[in-house]
Amino acid sequence: MSATDTRGRVAPSKAEIDEARALAREVGLEYVDLDRYPLNAAAASLLPEQLARRQHALAVGWKYGTPVVAVATPDNVLAMDDVKTVIGRDIHAVVACASQIDAYIERMYAGSGGPVSPRAVTPAAPPPAEPAPEPSAPAHDEVPEAPAAEEPAAEAAPAEPETTEPAAAETTEPEATEPEPAVASEEEQVEPAEAPAAKAPAHKAPEPVLSQADLELAAAIDAVLPGSEEDEPAAAPAKAPALADVLVSSGQVTPEEMEAALREQAATGRPLADILGELGLVSEEDLIRALAAEVGMEFVDLNDWTFDPTAVTILPEAMARRHQVLPIGFRGEAPIVALANPSDVFALDDLRTLLGRDFKTVVSSPRQVAEYISRMYRKDEETAEAARSAVSQSTPDQGGIELTDLHAVVEDAPIVKYVNLILRQALQERASDVHIEPSADDLRIRFRIDGVMHDITRSPKAIHGGVTTRLKVMASLDIAEHRIPQDGRISLSAGHRQVDLRVATLPTVHGEKVVMRVLDKSNAMLDLSDLGFLPTVKQRYEAAFRKPYGTILVTGPTGSGKSTTLYATLNALNNPERNLITVEDPVEYQLPGVNQVQVNPKAGLTFASTLRSILRSDPDIILVGEVRDRETAVIAIEAALTGHLV
Repeated sequence: MSATDTRGRVAPSKAEIDEARALAREVGLEYVDLDRYPLNAAAASLLPEQLARRQHALAVGWKYGTPVVAVATPDNVLAMDDVKTVIGRDIHAVVACASQIDAYIERMYAGSGGPVSPRAVTPAAPPPAEPAPEPSAPAHDEVPEAPAAEEPAAEAAPAEPETTEPAAAETTEPEATEPEPAVASEEEQVEPAEAPAAKAPAHKAPEPVLSQADLELAAAIDAVLPGSEEDEPAAAPAKAPALADVLVSSGQVTPEEMEAALREQAATGRPLADILGELGLVSEEDLIRALAAEVGMEFVDLNDWTFDPTAVTILPEAMARRHQVLPIGFRGEAPIVALANPSDVFALDDLRTLLGRDFKTVVSSPRQVAEYISRMYRKDEETAEAARSAVSQSTPDQGGIELTDLHAVVEDAPIVKYVNLILRQALQERASDVHIEPSADDLRIRFRIDGVMHDITRSPKAIHGGVTTRLKVMASLDIAEHRIPQDGRISLSAGHRQVDLRVATLPTVHGEKVVMRVLDKSNAMLDLSDLGFLPTVKQRYEAAFRKPYGTILVTGPTGSGKSTTLYATLNALNNPERNLITVEDPVEYQLPGVNQVQVNPKAGLTFASTLRSILRSDPDIILVGEVRDRETAVIAIEAALTGHLV
């Protein structure tokens, strides 16, 4: 329950105040007393009256350019989303008592006649000043005259010009009484300010009464369309949603189209973004880009983003789905989190609480965020389920697999699904190597991404034999041989990508380890500009390999991009005027127009012997895959000294 005092203030009960304060502490927001808060009546035009009443929310001002909205139920996510959507930008939410919000909604909107002036909201100045003359004894002579001066001013409002004359006569009386100079000067300050206010309505025609929807629409259109500025400074904050400004200024929507959309929004109260999408004026990506530009955040297309598989482990799946957020990588030590709704303050608060450190936020399409949440979190679940299914169908008391059971293992659906899921995940996360490593207790899967090894999953040891056998069959290796290393190759089609897997097995004390090097054929056709060289480094490197002879060494750790850099360089140099020959072990990518030689030590075809033969084949450019010994190094340097680019 709440009460209204003699000054028109709303006094909530102590229980209501305590409940509002507790709720504010719970959600981490500020509690305000609207009777003491500096209300700005112009801010009320940001919210339609129906929405304000339905959600118990009231726009009360601005803070550093951000609208301040008093809410009674900040934990109501749907209500907060409605408020943010209608305003069209981020808000600064504060908590107030529901009775105060409802009372001030009645005052601010004044019976659907639109927001009233701040003077009508704030209690008038004279009532607090009335008790001041009472303590002084000589003031008894002046008390009857104060109402006499106010009554004509009050009666002048209806429209009788004659009533202004007594008011003027009364204003001269205090000047004649000189015993109380302090009171007389006080009345001189008040009455001249009231006299024009009394005369103004007498000569002005009554203004038409507009509905709240009409006022909101007019203000929104005036802000979007050029040449419709108002002279009154109080109307400046009442403008179109920032989303409308961004779309119109960028040229994606014409002013006429935005005017039609704003009329539809004023008539229906629906979010502006939904109306624009329904009318086909902008796409979802255009809207998200505009929202990102509005709040000053970076927009990221997740289809073009390289995901860090370790990032998703910092956030539980339930929270990611609830707030539609997804960790996609790291920038330094700070996680990068993609948001579908950048103005969701509850999501940001939960992320700060859970992560306990600074993080970077970017904006992405809600459709992409939902899709990649399902994709990133589902892979681990599917892989674990496939492993459990394979274990349930295996025989735990057998230490190995008999030859008679090999065909059954190859066709075993859970094993096939498990291997396919591992390969699919490796391609999606752009891994350069896949390691399948048996241990005494389990089977560990690791990926090398950007040169760094990452643990992906651990599966029961019982499926190790089936997994290695399946990969050997795919790579055309001897499935009965477990004592010596073997090398093979697997060709896959991943959507529109052609991918080769170079397979190598290695016998260990706990069983055969399998390592697969992922060779994406699209990487062989990359341009140097796609590799991320700094402009100065790229310029110096191009100046080096454009020379007619010399030696260029490309070094670095495993998975750092040595082969990709060399193939991109060959693509830049490959033309019919040059003879390009390579010697590699193995040939990872096959390039058109390039003579590529595969080293075969068993047949006596080593790097050194191949280089001697290449020098007799009139080469212009020679690529040596590896310099493993002194003899190869000597031949390579001699080739460079005799006019070849090595």
